[in-house]
Amino acid sequence: MNKFTQPGKLKEVTGSITIPELSSLRLIVVPCSLNDKFETDLQKVLVKRWAKVREEYKHWFSVRQNFKLGSTNTLAVASDTWCVYLLCKNEDGTVDTKALEDGFKKLAEMAKYEKASVHLSEFTLTELPQLRKLAQELIVQEGLNVVIYTEAK
Repeated sequence: MNKFTQPGKLKEVTGSITIPELSSLRLIVVPCSLNDKFETDLQKVLVKRWAKVREEYKHWFSVRQNFKLGSTNTLAVASDTWCVYLLCKNEDGTVDTKALEDGFKKLAEMAKYEKASVHLSEFTLTELPQLRKLAQELIVQEGLNVVIYTEAK
């Protein structure tokens, strides 16, 4: 961290990740696997609001361009909201830690370049608890904000 950079904030809110807070560009993190399954709890919530989230992932899977562990792909679901696919799971659904770290570093670079906030779902953090630490180290320390959503029951 640059000593002149103000650290960002990590904020936890109760609400839906499909209605993200803050006013800048918002990057929603969507972890994905090498198989064509798109059915985690987070993915179901996103598809309920934006059907093209699943369609774009299926297209990326079928084309296979830059489709390897650690890769990222983006989809603009609104002018100020992007879904960022993070390819970090093997075909059997197990998490590849190196791919997760590599992909999250790419996401952090994109967020810094775009001056965007990063949005994570509690569904994602339950499945990938190491993301909280990565978010703190790579995003908050660089002066950007992270918002974690807990879906209201």
